[in-house]
Amino acid sequence: MSFGGDPTIGGWLVAAAYVAAGGYVATCSRRAVGARRRVLVVLALSLLALGLNKQLDLHEAAFVAAREAVRSLGWDGHKRVLQLVGVGFVLAVGAVGLLVLRRLARQVGGWPRSFRLAAVVFLGFAALRVAAFVGLLKALAWLEGVVLIGVELAVVSLVVRGAREWTVAPPASRR
Repeated sequence: MSFGGDPTIGGWLVAAAYVAAGGYVATCSRRAVGARRRVLVVLALSLLALGLNKQLDLHEAAFVAAREAVRSLGWDGHKRVLQLVGVGFVLAVGAVGLLVLRRLARQVGGWPRSFRLAAVVFLGFAALRVAAFVGLLKALAWLEGVVLIGVELAVVSLVVRGAREWTVAPPASRR
């Protein structure tokens, strides 16, 4: 097992974007009140964790443990089914996360549209990454480059935009 992360320029760019966005959202949380402040703090911590994970690949340990369990249990013949179950698990956890976020949104008076879009795009991104990681999407290996980096950067920018929308007062309308 190696925790090599993504040592490419794109990988470091995305990691830096996650960390910078986490710092920005944390700053925005100081201007927010009540449940919005708690949401922004959780988002800031999540972005910082994603930035660290981008270079540490902590999730790789779970995949290695799962592969070893499959081998030791003699389930190699069911590998493809288990891979699909793994992708389904990620989607299920993401869907539950979206439902929790939806419930929390009611408490804070709704989410900015950019938050909703970021959550859905990120869930799709995570499912694609897991599917690619376990070998289900070999035909989509080209996604590893610019496309996935672009998707990650888009999610980060959407979260930053949502945090800004929540904490910056709209300009006064002229009459």
